[in-house]
Amino acid sequence: MSTRQPARSDAPYDLVVVGGGSAGYAAARTGVSLGLKTAVVDGADRLGGLCILRGCMPTKTLLESAHRMHEIARAGEFGLRVGRPKADVPAIVRRKDRLIAEFADYRRGQLERGSFDLHRGTARFTGPHVLAVTRGKKVWEVRGKTFVIAAGSEVAIPE
Repeated sequence: MSTRQPARSDAPYDLVVVGGGSAGYAAARTGVSLGLKTAVVDGADRLGGLCILRGCMPTKTLLESAHRMHEIARAGEFGLRVGRPKADVPAIVRRKDRLIAEFADYRRGQLERGSFDLHRGTARFTGPHVLAVTRGKKVWEVRGKTFVIAAGSEVAIPE
């Protein structure tokens, strides 16, 4: 995987976005559209973010299969004769995985080929305008005037 590094790492960015998920990508794209020198820092193993990889999109694909099955089961109300629907759960999961992989690949491409610099590593603030970005044993600084924290969320399972 190739990611572009800035020509001068000491040159501050106008905008640095921490997180390359849906919100982070939207923030970076907006920054670029406003003429800001922009960078995205993302340390996840897979680019795409929570919504694409584990949240909204997987849930919506599974719900759509459930909705379709429900509507097929009600076909008789509309004068349609169909057999009793049966869910093929492995096929449903394969469809979900395929759709999520396709969209995650698309988002990864948007991030890697965007009009901003992409830094692959975890970020932590070391000063008001400085991030230390770490990937493996390599550590570098990313400086910025303004920061957007779009580092996602965690799933909370109620007791």
